[in-house]
Amino acid sequence: MSIKSFFSNLFMNLMKKSNDDSVIEGDDKGPSKDDIKNCLDSWQRFKEECNNSYVYIEKTGSVTKDFYYETQITVEKGKVTKAYKTKRMRDSSEFEKYLKKEDRRKRDPITEPLPDKQIRLSDEQTRLLTNLDVVYQFIEKLPNISSQKNYIVFWVDSRGLVICAGFSPKGCVDNCFKGHDITSLTPLKA
Repeated sequence: MSIKSFFSNLFMNLMKKSNDDSVIEGDDKGPSKDDIKNCLDSWQRFKEECNNSYVYIEKTGSVTKDFYYETQITVEKGKVTKAYKTKRMRDSSEFEKYLKKEDRRKRDPITEPLPDKQIRLSDEQTRLLTNLDVVYQFIEKLPNISSQKNYIVFWVDSRGLVICAGFSPKGCVDNCFKGHDITSLTPLKA
């Protein structure tokens, strides 16, 4: 296995979520139009149920670094109102599990608020963030991405909401993922 192939496989496996039935995992061909429609319908229902007010956490970072970032974003009535960023260290056992070919897909869902080490983003930084409508606009384009040239990720939770969607060029080693990795989405409590 080449180095590029190794890191591409590592990337895809680190992106994977859990090993339960709530995750729809494709065969790298990407989502069907029905998958997209069902997901968009679920998103509209979720927004109606919570009055378009929710908190979500998006994970970003390089798969070859020993850390990543989680940004907790609060959306009230469709507008981003505040955000916090937290730098987290990767669990080195993720890499070891990959090397040992153990189950690499398990990741505990985040149900509690991020720890006190959060850094509140400035008003200017917060204005650059978006609500999750952008993610759902993005997934509508996934069926147009070449599955021969890219690894395509499209996973939804048991509610039918996106938890990870995007793509990475095959053979790319690092910082290649274009998409969204949502680790938590909860309605905003009144």
